[in-house]
Amino acid sequence: MDHASEYILLGTSFVDQEADENTQEDNDKVVNEAIYKSRSLDIINSIGTYEFKNIYRNLINDIKIQSIGVQKLFFNSVLEKISEVYDFEFPENIDLYTQNDLNNMYSFLKFLEYDNVDFISSVWKFLGIDIMTIDIKKYCFENKMKLILEIEDQIETHELNEIIILFLRTYYKITEWFNLNTHKSKYEIIGNLI
Repeated sequence: MDHASEYILLGTSFVDQEADENTQEDNDKVVNEAIYKSRSLDIINSIGTYEFKNIYRNLINDIKIQSIGVQKLFFNSVLEKISEVYDFEFPENIDLYTQNDLNNMYSFLKFLEYDNVDFISSVWKFLGIDIMTIDIKKYCFENKMKLILEIEDQIETHELNEIIILFLRTYYKITEWFNLNTHKSKYEIIGNLI
């Protein structure tokens, strides 16, 4: 075999190898996009349900590894679902330009759904109410202003990001949210109060 033939064969093998690498990259992109879409839909559809915590914990890392742009799209969909489920929209646009902005949104979503036990426990503690002996829903609605004032006081003593604070200060159904989350985590809250 002459040198020209060797170069042709070598060139062909490099082209085929390069084509295989491109195909693999395309396949990886398709798989990654499918995983992202599936995970994001599962998380978004679980907002407002008792299953949210487990679904979120199991799937959120597949969202967090995406680009900032993709994570921003995810949170646009999250905010639409929150509006639908909770009838809540932020009174101002939430800037999502940096990873820190996105991390604040992850914290807000967790706080909204389940990572609020310490905060809610503190409110009950300073209200001086034994939630084992009362009708929680009745108490929340009959003492709405007292509850809102204590939530405001607890905002000042807890390390909460700006998005969570904005939610707590502007959500017109905060009493309903507080009641619901007290019921969801009642035994954890009681444990905190003992």
